[in-house]
Order: sequence, then structure tokens, then C-alpha cells
Amino acid sequence: MSEGRQTDPRAELTIDVTAGPAAGEVVVTAVGGLEYEAVGAFVDAVHDAFDGGAAVVVADVSGVDYCDSSGLAALVRCNKTAQRSGRRFVVRNPDPILSRMLVITCLDSVLEVSGLRSGD
Repeated sequence: MSEGRQTDPRAELTIDVTAGPAAGEVVVTAVGGLEYEAVGAFVDAVHDAFDGGAAVVVADVSGVDYCDSSGLAALVRCNKTAQRSGRRFVVRNPDPILSRMLVITCLDSVLEVSGLRSGD
């Protein structure tokens, strides 16, 4: 697994991949729009982390300012990849809008989500 930053040239999404605080944990931080043009780079970064031996991949989405259905589908895809290999995929700190999308679509009960926020 290589750590570093990837910027998808087609969309405004920056991805940082770093070792997490716990052994076997990798944090994939996404900043910008998690949408159709950019989800490929996000999914690739998560898959690369699992391929590199990560037991847990944490997707820090606190910097995601836009997410469409492709972004939601990417989160589900990453979760399925983790489940198939007996590993964990955690979505961390979605903003109030993404939190609401996860609740409305019931993905908050499918995905492991840490730090759901309300818009209040």
C-alpha cells in the first residue's frame, strides 16, 4: 500500500491515504465532491488499502461537500469488498447533509458510520 495524495483530474476530489492510529488501519480522507466523475479514484484508494493488508479502512468524509447517488453506491461497494474479505469499512464524520442522505436511504443501518451529524 502506498500512502499519498491522489487528485482525480476529472473532478474536484482530493484523496489522502494515511496509516491510521491503530495497527492494520488505513484512513482514506476524501475532500470535495464524491460524485460520478470522482468515485473511481475513491474506490481505487479503498481497494488499494485492502489489497495492501489493511484490516480496517476508515473513510473520513468530513471534507466531502457534495455526494450523489454514485458516491453512495461507492460507499456500499467499498463496504461489500470489506465484508467479503472479513474486514471492516467505516464511514467517519459525514457532514449534516451526507448524514441525512445516509439516514434517508437507510444506509446508516447497512454501513458502519461513525459521527453521524444532524443539521440542527
